[in-house]
Parts: sequence; structure tokens; C-alpha cells
Amino acid sequence: MTAGYRNALGQDADDVYDPDIVGDGAPGAGFRNASGQTIRYASSRYGQPGGVLGCRSDGNVDYGPGWSSRNTANYWSVINYTAGPTEHPTTSGEAATGQAGAKLVFQTDGVLHQQVCLDNNKISILYGDVATSTFVTGGQSAAGYQVRYAWVITTNNYFGTGTPQSFMHVQNDAATFTPITANRSLWLENLTGYITNGNSPTQHGSVVITVTVDLMDPQGRVTTKSYTVTMAMYGAPQPTT
Repeated sequence: MTAGYRNALGQDADDVYDPDIVGDGAPGAGFRNASGQTIRYASSRYGQPGGVLGCRSDGNVDYGPGWSSRNTANYWSVINYTAGPTEHPTTSGEAATGQAGAKLVFQTDGVLHQQVCLDNNKISILYGDVATSTFVTGGQSAAGYQVRYAWVITTNNYFGTGTPQSFMHVQNDAATFTPITANRSLWLENLTGYITNGNSPTQHGSVVITVTVDLMDPQGRVTTKSYTVTMAMYGAPQPTT
């Protein structure tokens, strides 16, 4: 189906603007397609402003620049969140971990996952989603996208021996632009342990990590977004029973 409205180049509106997936694109009041529906497309805030269409509002403003040009809209998003520690008491004298973990994963199915560690039983580690979004648009393949991760500790509320970095385990699958031909993760964990002999914790507090994500689409356009994750950094007394 076509919209039935063409720009000066003779291109139909359906071919030059991205579809309104979210539902917040401005409606082209007074302009209807063959099905009788008011035409509307993705808001330009999700991509690059489209060209002039020739359909104007009552205020004589062309609708086209308020919509996203075809294949430029992206709907992936990230949120700020907290990764609290998971603890599993063990028998006296056995090593244990109070762990906080956070992951960001761009998957080959086109879905982005922000995750937090839900359970760490020393045998397996369970992660769960705190937010998801879709980064592939226009029927394109995730393999055509490239991602790059960077992270830095921006707020240090940590107290104790060593430094926050000394307790961090980091796995970065995309320190430079890397095609999403496989799942690409940024995995941040603190690995502070239990304090022996029932003493008070000597590692405690938290750090705030800012993660910056650059996503390059198949056309070479780069979108940059950032978020913060607050991670607990402490050790708890080791169990005595």
C-alpha cells in the first residue's frame, strides 16, 4: 500500500519516511491514505528529519521535516539502574562472594538487553532484564550494525582496602566498533568477598559507572547513548556455622 502523497521527486510518502512504530509521530491532519487513515510517520526525534513532502498543516508548516527519513529511526534506549549485591552464605572457612553484576547485550535477534545479576550460587550466575528495546529497524539484519562500549567510574563512594577497580571484573566484547554477528556484551561485576573470622566489613560503599554506547547502523550513521549503573562494593562477615 502507498500513502498516495508524493514529494517533488515523485516519491510516495511511505517510501521516504519511517513507519510510526511507537505511535507518537505527528499525524498529518487532513491527509488520508487509501484506507481512510490519517498519514503519520516516526517522529524525527528518533532519526534524521525527513525532506519536504508538500503536505502542510493549518499553520502552513510542512509535515515532512517532523518525521524521520526512511531507515534512520532508531528506538533503542538505555536506563539508569542499580545493581545490588547477591549473597550466599556458606559453611565456615569456605570462600564466598557478595557480588553485584550488570550487563548490556546487543543480541543477534535485534533486541538490546540491560541486565542485573539476580542470583550467584557459586555454581551458576543468573541474570535478568531490567530493560529491553529494539535496535534493528526497517527489516535490516543485526549483523549490519556495529557497537562499541566504553565505561568509567564517575562517582566513587567506596571505602576500604584496595581500589574499586581492583574488585571489578570486566568483559567488553566491543571495545572498538564490532559487528553484531554474535551477541556483544559489556559485563561489569564487582567481586568483593566475605571478611574472615566474623570481622566487620573492610570493603563497603558503592561506585557509579557511566557506560557510553555507540551504535553504527548499516548506513554508517552512529547513535550515541549513555547510562549509569550504581554498583555495591562491600564484603560481609564470613559465616561461622
